[in-house]
Formats: sequence, structure tokens, C-alpha cells
Amino acid sequence: MVWICFFIIIFFVMNNFFDQNKEKKLKWSQKSIVETFSMTLFFLLVYYFILLNKFTYPKIQNYIFIQIIALAVLILWTFFNIRGRVHLKTNRANHIKIYKNHYLVNTWPYKIVRHPLYASLIWMGYSVWVIYCNRWVIVITTILFLPMMIYRARQEEKLLSKTFPEYENYKKNVWLFLPKIK
Repeated sequence: MVWICFFIIIFFVMNNFFDQNKEKKLKWSQKSIVETFSMTLFFLLVYYFILLNKFTYPKIQNYIFIQIIALAVLILWTFFNIRGRVHLKTNRANHIKIYKNHYLVNTWPYKIVRHPLYASLIWMGYSVWVIYCNRWVIVITTILFLPMMIYRARQEEKLLSKTFPEYENYKKNVWLFLPKIK
């Protein structure tokens, strides 16, 4: 099931690339070291450690129940990622871009978290750690991937704040990667 979720995300990412090549009038663009290729490299690194089957830790009693919960979380965040991509519509880009017809997306799932694509990838990484009981997965997710996603989100937010005056109020009401508890 983990691999199915992974390939579903890859399918939607590839769909974004083909859609991205359509002619769009660009207002502003900035390259970022954190983009689809670097994120893909991260996930390949994660699966390399999983396939090595080293650095695992012993499972506790009734661990299958915990793995089932982690798998449900993985599926939920896969769905969240897909919904985020659907709601972005024409605003999607590999690098940081603002188009002439760009608009602020604040519908579901953007009502719940400001960056559902990044949040979903982070939480999927943590789910994979629990499912496979691999210490390196949590280490590289926390030390490498989480800072990458925070960096990319901050880059985008600087531009969104300049482009959309209402973005600052949106930031106050919606958290970065977790649903805000009211």
C-alpha cells in the first residue's frame, strides 16, 4: 500500500509537469533548490534505507495495530496531497511563480493548512518511518526533509505576502503544516 500511495503521488506530480508546460503568462518567478527533483531524491533516499533493511528497531507487542494506523495516516495524507493539487489548479509550479491570473487559494485543504502538499509529504515520511520501523527514515525526514519544506514554504510566503495583502490575515488563521486547533 505504501508503494501505491507513492506511485499515486508520482502520477499527480507528472500530471502537474504536463499541465505546467501550457502557456501561462508569468508575473514573477524564482528558482528554488527545493523543487520536485530534490524532493524526489529525498524519497529515493528514504526507500534506499528501507530496502537496505538495516537500522530497523525491534517491534513492540501488537505493533501491527500501530502500523495499520500509520498506513491509514499515509493514505489520508496521500488524499490530502491530491486534493491540494486539484485546488491549486493553474497556480501549480515546480519553482516559485506568480502568474498574471494568479489567485490566493484558501479553499479546502488550504483552509486547514497553508501548505498541504508539503505537509502531506512530511507526514507521509513520518508514516513510512512507523510502518517500516527504520531509524534513518525519521532522522532524514526530521533533519533533511522538514527543513527543506520549511525553507520552500517561507520562500513562497514572502512572495504571497507581497502579492496578496490578505495573505497575512490568512497566515494568522491557518497554520503552516498542521491543522490549527481552535
